[in-house]
Parts: sequence; structure tokens; C-alpha cells
Amino acid sequence: MIAAVALALGNILSAQATVYVWNVTTPGANDWNASGNWNIAGFPGNADTAIFNATGSSANSTTVNNVVSANTTVAALSYTNIVNNTWHVTQIPTGVTLTVTNLTVGFLTNDTAVALVAMTGGGTFQVMNATMNVGACGAASAPPAPSQLDLSGINNFIYAAPTGTNNMGIGNRSSVNFNLASVSNSITCA
Repeated sequence: MIAAVALALGNILSAQATVYVWNVTTPGANDWNASGNWNIAGFPGNADTAIFNATGSSANSTTVNNVVSANTTVAALSYTNIVNNTWHVTQIPTGVTLTVTNLTVGFLTNDTAVALVAMTGGGTFQVMNATMNVGACGAASAPPAPSQLDLSGINNFIYAAPTGTNNMGIGNRSSVNFNLASVSNSITCA
């Protein structure tokens, strides 16, 4: 009986969502699946949120700053870089899939902030069963430049959200450049 209660409690505790914030300051082949690369011990899993803010962003869309080295699923992925003209570049190697339930690129209220995100590699990026938001929401009438989600460097993109919403460039000052994957794209949404 005590073992059953302990097992049940362990399952409840492990199902609690945790927010992981990227903390590697230097761009490079920095591993998503390495415990020290996030603000707390461990790395994001099924119920968790992964956030990339200004820390470790790259000067261009081709300099990788994080690598998904193993099949990984997270509940939410947010790119909220707040330093203009810097990129988060996620590499997903061949044979590896990054699965996300909710994706946010930008949607910041800072009038001068523009989120720039690129993905590269022979792997697959998939957003499943929920919402994809790309844009900005400041008070000014126009952003200094469009937010960008550039998937042209990755082979495969899957967006499968028959009951979800794909919000591109919504908000009172939002514009977006969105480039699809280079080899295969499958998009299903409400």
C-alpha cells in the first residue's frame, strides 16, 4: 500500500510542468538535452516549457546556438529574444524530431522588440494539437521590422492542429516573415 501511494505521488509530481530558460551565453552546438544548459537542473520534457530569450542569441540566421540532439517533446516552446537583430537558431539533425504543443515566436509588448528565429538540419520540427503564434503586440502602430520564423534550413515541418489556431502577424503592430521547410511541409489546421 505504501509503495502504491509513493508511486502515485511520484507520477503526480513528475507530471507537473516546469519552465526551463536557456542559459548558454555563447552560440555554438550547445545541446538541448544537457542539464547544465538550462536555468535549472535537467532539461525540458513532455509537460514543460522551453524559453529562449536574449541569452546566447546569434548575430545571424545561420549561426547555430542550440541543438536538439535526441527526439524531444515539450508542451510549449517560446522564442522571446528581446535584443533586436539577434537570432535563435535551433538545429535538428537528421533522424531527430522536435515536437511542440504550443509555439510562440515573439508576441512581446516592447515596441522595439522583434523576434528572429531560424531552424536548420535534416530533422523534423512539428507543432501538434494546439496554437502557433508568431508576431509582436506592442502599442506602436508598426514594428521596426517583421518578426521572423525561418524554417527554410530544416528538412521537414509538420503543423497538425485540426482544432488549434495558427496566428501569423496578429496584434496591433504585427508583421511576420514565415519561410517553410526546404523539403517537406504538412499543414493541417482549423
